Amino acid sequence: MNAFKKILVTATLVYLLSSSCAFAISFSEEGRLYSDAITAATQKDYDVAFANLHTLINVFPHTKLMDRALFALGEYYFSEGDYYDAELTFKHFAHDYPRAKGYLFAMAYLREIARLKGQENEAAAFNKDIISFMQVSLLFRDYKSYKYISPMRKRYKAVYFIDKVEFYKDDKQFSVLSY
Repeated sequence: MNAFKKILVTATLVYLLSSSCAFAISFSEEGRLYSDAITAATQKDYDVAFANLHTLINVFPHTKLMDRALFALGEYYFSEGDYYDAELTFKHFAHDYPRAKGYLFAMAYLREIARLKGQENEAAAFNKDIISFMQVSLLFRDYKSYKYISPMRKRYKAVYFIDKVEFYKDDKQFSVLSY
């Protein structure tokens, strides 16, 4: 009888952990992976941050953190000179998350990648997206700015002027689009 109780308790625990608690376990694992990635990025350990984010999107493909993870992966690929994977990742991000905070900066990356590849027509298409992104009303001001801090802890800023948009990453000019 004692052995039967142990088996019953064990079976009950396994059932609870695998069914009703699965959501809580997966959510805490998602959160841990994302948190570990942010911690690593803060410490400038981008390889570890990349590994955690890559694991997050592969193990939890429906995570609510997907937009942030994709943007960060795109940043990482770009910084490593892997423009092919950066382009794929930023296009996936832009297609699936057009209202995400990093959208404008993903467009700037895609524009730069197109320019680096000599694809001026594609760069021009991204120019249109960037210009129309923010309804710019500069009445009584010289410029309007938009800021974003990425999961890789990079600080982005777009400054819209009457005739151009300037993009900054960590206070260094990243790109300029004149129109």
